[in-house]
Amino acid sequence: MEAQELQTSYVAPKTPIDKEETSSTTSSGNSAAMTAMEELQQLCDADPDAERVSLRGRHLSQEEAEQALTFLQEHFPRLRHLDLRDNDLHELPQDFGARLPKLVALNLSNNNFRFRMGALRTLGDTLQHCPCLKSLSLSLSSPAEEQVLLSMLPRLRILNGTPLPSTRSGSQGNPASPTLEELQQYCASPLAKVPFSSSIAQIQHKSMEVRTSHPEVEPVDSSKRGVSGPRRNVKNSVRPTEQPASISDERTDWCKLLKVNRSQVSKSLKGTATSAQTPPSGSISSAVVPTETFLQQLKAVVKAFHECDSLGQANSSSKAKLFAQLDRHVDMLAHQLKRQEPEDGKIELSEAMLQTRWSLLEVCAMFGSQKVAQADAGLGNGFGMLLAMQKQLRAATQAQQRSAQAQIQAQPATTEGATPAQNQQQLKLLLDVAEGLESDLVAVQSQLEQETARRELVEQENLELKRVRSGGKGLLKSGPSKSTVVQSASSSTTATQPQRRFRRYNSEHNGLVSSTSDPIEDPQAPEVQTDSSTQAAAAKVTVSVRNLSLKQLVDLINCVYESKAKYDARAITAGAPRETMEQHLYTYLNTRFGLPKLIVDYASAVWKAAEHFARRENDAAVFVALLRNRLDEGFLEIKKKLQSALVELLRAFFSAKYPVKQGKAIAALVQSRTDGLLHEEEWRNLLTYLYEPQDSATLMRLVQQKADKYQAAQVQGKKHQPNEKPSLSLPFIDFEQVLYGYQLQGRLDLLEGFRRAFEELDTERVGVINRPRFVTLTRRLAPTKSESAMAMLLETLDPLNHDVITFSDAANALLPDIRHISTKANSNSAPQAKTRKKTT
Repeated sequence: MEAQELQTSYVAPKTPIDKEETSSTTSSGNSAAMTAMEELQQLCDADPDAERVSLRGRHLSQEEAEQALTFLQEHFPRLRHLDLRDNDLHELPQDFGARLPKLVALNLSNNNFRFRMGALRTLGDTLQHCPCLKSLSLSLSSPAEEQVLLSMLPRLRILNGTPLPSTRSGSQGNPASPTLEELQQYCASPLAKVPFSSSIAQIQHKSMEVRTSHPEVEPVDSSKRGVSGPRRNVKNSVRPTEQPASISDERTDWCKLLKVNRSQVSKSLKGTATSAQTPPSGSISSAVVPTETFLQQLKAVVKAFHECDSLGQANSSSKAKLFAQLDRHVDMLAHQLKRQEPEDGKIELSEAMLQTRWSLLEVCAMFGSQKVAQADAGLGNGFGMLLAMQKQLRAATQAQQRSAQAQIQAQPATTEGATPAQNQQQLKLLLDVAEGLESDLVAVQSQLEQETARRELVEQENLELKRVRSGGKGLLKSGPSKSTVVQSASSSTTATQPQRRFRRYNSEHNGLVSSTSDPIEDPQAPEVQTDSSTQAAAAKVTVSVRNLSLKQLVDLINCVYESKAKYDARAITAGAPRETMEQHLYTYLNTRFGLPKLIVDYASAVWKAAEHFARRENDAAVFVALLRNRLDEGFLEIKKKLQSALVELLRAFFSAKYPVKQGKAIAALVQSRTDGLLHEEEWRNLLTYLYEPQDSATLMRLVQQKADKYQAAQVQGKKHQPNEKPSLSLPFIDFEQVLYGYQLQGRLDLLEGFRRAFEELDTERVGVINRPRFVTLTRRLAPTKSESAMAMLLETLDPLNHDVITFSDAANALLPDIRHISTKANSNSAPQAKTRKKTT
């Protein structure tokens, strides 16, 4: 019924008889050995007058369900509640209403109903023939289906466990049943957390909404709790463990149970509703009703209790004393509450006021539970137990809050006194250590510079002495000669180096030659204007750039590549902008060393070594091209694929040449070639299978020249045999360098036009352009590209709108257009060459 549906916060404890009935019901309902028909037959034998039957979760098919409905029609004429949840029904019989004319509650949730092609209206027509149907549970997919069903069933009072407004058009409620407003206000427990004023305001504004799905609430069956009331033998009944939402009828009328006149309850609630004020929402304090309203609501509840008893038998002297005692207690607490209320009128409830209000509610709740016990002993005992449990829980919660508050108050007292002093002391120690390390590093570097300057001075004097001794001419300078000054990059800017002069060693001579190469201007460096006063103030410092070996350079380059790949992957998730290879070089050095002088030192050493080894080492040449934004980073993946392809082709060559050898022997042959010499037959086979005929011919010529130089260097100092056949073997490393160099040059030639167009838009020479300039660049290279394709490119290259697009990203994105332009240019140049030959 509706009152039980509204009171979802609590259920009275079960008596021992009820526990026995529930256990027997559960054992009967969950028996795996019985079918549904057998259980129905057993229930019919035990209690033919049963009013509640549950066939939940039996997975009944349509045919089995129709057999069960036929059995219910024949053997259960007083059936009122039927639970068919969790089965496989897809429709109801057309004569469903005629079979079960007294059905009041029906649950059809979680079945295979498909409301298409008018199936929902067919179901509504079938349920219209159920004259007593008041509660329905059905799985619906949309609010539109719910509205259609409600319009077809005007007598429905509860849908999916949610009470419907009694003022709904066409609703025909039970005349003996109370309205929803009366049930909500009068039958609600004093412990309900919703205040009277808010619930009355909700009723007045008619804001109750119907939901398509609502969890089922187990109502309290009043027919089972009365000690002196009639009881039915329901020991073997097939009852649901969660009973469907019951509705109000002549058997479960709360006003009849409490023996209260409905008109009097409505009048008392009406007076309470007019005096209540709905507090504004917005803060915690504003959600609490004023003290005057709270007392009016409480007195209305006490008055309702008095009227409930006055309508019954004549009042005895004990009851009169009890009423007088209750009134005195309530009045005393009310006066205490008024004294605790602040004078300014602001509703800021203190702990004492809340405690007083709680005492008032507790007294009224205890009295209400006694009144309920007079109507139903089991229900009254349940309310009493709930009150006791709630009081214990509140005491435990208050104790926990007090302990937590004490800990919070004690914690700042201990941490505030000790933590700042400790933090300051630790910070001071760290700063001292950092300053000491930096000062030591500066001192060591200054000593190194001084030693380098003295060494250069001695070497200069020795060189002059050699010239004097060899030529017999020249004057020996008595004063100290000036050492060569090498300009170093400014320590404040680690990103670029406008000019670099290096002291180079001439490997062809034994002595040290002091030579200054032409200044190497970095195209990425921005122009820095310095006035004459700054240049005059800056003292010239002798700095020697450290020399990195080829192995050290290659290891550092690989570390930078690995760090760049991790940064790119992390930038996608962290939302950071992309970096060029040069920018990430300084990011890597900053992460590794941290000190500005070390960053400048290693950056200068990397630039110097990379430019020095770029002529003979492909790794250095590729790195220099990446730093100068002449090559895209996608070339690194091409180089890795080429390296793995060479090894695989060698393995395939040896497997075809020596089919008898096993895998280990083939792997040993491949390893011997990659670590040593590669014969002519082998490298010619590799080039033939790896490249097209035109590229293969060019590479064979280049590799043969390399092999001739290697063989010429090997035969020097050896006696030539007349019948010895010349060999064209060469080291595998040299063979790789030829292929890598050819690939690099082809990539640079392919990107040359794109690089020039990019540099025209990259006015700052940093390898980065913004979105509008990228659109301009794309229009130059691919004028026919659509706006949607352009937007997609921008979203791919700059998804987080940093307005940063690097040279490498732009080249990779526009690579198909660049290839198309290069192919078109080559096809146009070929006919021009043919026409020139004909004319000549």
